[in-house]
Amino acid sequence: MKRTALAAISLLLMSKAAFPQTTYSFLIASKELEIISATREKVSYEKIPRYMKVITKKQLEEWGVKNLFDLFEKLPEFYVWKSYIGLKAVGALGVRQSYFSEKVQVLIDGMTITDPSNGSSFSSNNNISLANAERVEIIYGPMASLYGFNSVLAVINIVTVNADKGKREFRTAVSTGGDSDTAFYTAFNKEGIKGLFSLSYREDRSPHRSYTDVLGRTSSYSSYFKHFTYYFKLENKSGLYFNSYGINRDNSFPVSISFLADPKRSYVDRIAYINRIGIKKKLNSLFFNASVHYNWFYIKRGYDICPKDINLCQSVSPEGLYAVEKRYVKNPGVDLFTSFNTEYGKLSLGFEVEQANMYKTKLSANFIPSSLACPDPKSIKTRPYSELPPSEKILNKKSRIVKSPYFQYFLNFDRSSILFNARYDEASDVGGAGSYSVSYLYKLSNTTRLKFNAGRATRIPSFEELYIKNNNILTGNPNLKIEKLYSFMPSLEYEDEEKSGSIAFYANWFKDLIYKKPLNRISRKWENYRGTVRITGILLHGEKIVFDRFKLYLGVNRRFSTHGLNSSEFFSFPKWKLVNSVTYKGEKSQVTLTAKAVSRISKNTPGYAIFSLFYAYSINRKVTVEVRLDNLLNRKYRYENGVPGVERTLWVGTKVSF
Repeated sequence: MKRTALAAISLLLMSKAAFPQTTYSFLIASKELEIISATREKVSYEKIPRYMKVITKKQLEEWGVKNLFDLFEKLPEFYVWKSYIGLKAVGALGVRQSYFSEKVQVLIDGMTITDPSNGSSFSSNNNISLANAERVEIIYGPMASLYGFNSVLAVINIVTVNADKGKREFRTAVSTGGDSDTAFYTAFNKEGIKGLFSLSYREDRSPHRSYTDVLGRTSSYSSYFKHFTYYFKLENKSGLYFNSYGINRDNSFPVSISFLADPKRSYVDRIAYINRIGIKKKLNSLFFNASVHYNWFYIKRGYDICPKDINLCQSVSPEGLYAVEKRYVKNPGVDLFTSFNTEYGKLSLGFEVEQANMYKTKLSANFIPSSLACPDPKSIKTRPYSELPPSEKILNKKSRIVKSPYFQYFLNFDRSSILFNARYDEASDVGGAGSYSVSYLYKLSNTTRLKFNAGRATRIPSFEELYIKNNNILTGNPNLKIEKLYSFMPSLEYEDEEKSGSIAFYANWFKDLIYKKPLNRISRKWENYRGTVRITGILLHGEKIVFDRFKLYLGVNRRFSTHGLNSSEFFSFPKWKLVNSVTYKGEKSQVTLTAKAVSRISKNTPGYAIFSLFYAYSINRKVTVEVRLDNLLNRKYRYENGVPGVERTLWVGTKVSF
């Protein structure tokens, strides 16, 4: 396999195809880009004082990424890991987070897709497709001052395909691991109405390497995930617009304490509908945007917590211990935003109010959950399988109202700019907290920019962290305080015709960090850390076009130190992550070889380096054949929880534009 791959690369590199002369300029590209996520309005990229990255559709296609987690693997400031039940999670800037990834927020065309009951953008959709993306905007550091609670480490805005282009595209791919990925979108612009409609469907079955669960049983890890997603956006020339995002995710658990007895008994089904309707107008120096959103989230989970093939479980109940939980969440809200230009800069004012209403919860089981707190198995109380009373539920009905006024000031000069944001979020169940950020840009030359960003962000405790009960493994804490992050990030950026690069230093201080405090060998409880947790690190990024044929990419994240809470739960993050890629592009074909290296995370989790290869060949202007080989050398690596990483997997697919 290795010899075949190297031979293929050699043949491609020796071909006569080449980049056409001076077809791409990093400097021109940055001047032409207009960014939305930094201020909620279109602003030239070169004027934005915040440290950020923009991943264009061109770059996404060069890497062959299919979804947001694929992209995270290519960016050194992010670290992707997988929980034992198969969920992918992402850490950023030296912080791993829980499997909800609650400190990184995702927007689609400026519309949040976060489940307000757990603060996660990834719990409903664990496969955020990028097939319909025009670009991905990533703003680093505290952004709660603009977007509210939980926008702490980064905000990611997926900007979908421009409807003015009227383009349609279909792509599909299958893998040797039994995975598949299919997506379609159509953009239209007719009679004053323009929009986009997209569908994506994904199945994940790999990896298939062995995994030993907590009971000592070993089998293939393979899980089964299904993701179906639609996205629909409309915009009228009058300023009216509508966005709708729908998700249906089903998965059965891989090998775990709740799997081997019957995989159909341990599963998660999630459904989410996220909708926004509004109007935006620009009148001379005044811009106005008012919207109403109504989101709905549903989850159904089956727990086989004590399988019937275990003698101990059979002694308690012939069918083991089994439960099914259901939750329903409504999330209505209103957002008003206005800005106007003055001779002293642009001033923006906004106000948001929204409700998170967990209006229905159910738990059906053949045992009494509260009886699990007793260490003696003989004390566990069983019963006929049926719905349990509220006192035995994992979560009861809960409601939260958040009111948020915010303010933004943007002042731009020829060689510098200043951006200031301030916001206050008041939650009905946990109180209020303020967030702010100050950013400054100074142009040292036409190609070099110096930036400073500092601020404070807040994260609100989720319903699960506050109120979870009747769980002998994890317990909620209704006395949790709002988590605070203080951040400082200076950076230096450079761009010319053939190369671009940046260096950024980050220093983050957490106060009242929410973490899982050990109570005993098994049980944990959500708690605020009483001290300060400090994390520092540096980011390096560079791209260069060589000989008009090759594009080189290098990204490095080096976390220097952590001080404070010594918890592997949140700081099992590699000290080093390096990503390097080489792209060769011809008239009809391109090939990209990527290397990712991750340093040792703990004594039991050594570092690793893996290679991937992506090849695309355009049969004609409309049809492209794509081949991607992940983990080229089949390196066997695992995450700290023992879950196996990506095995060698071959993807073969096609893309059709029409």
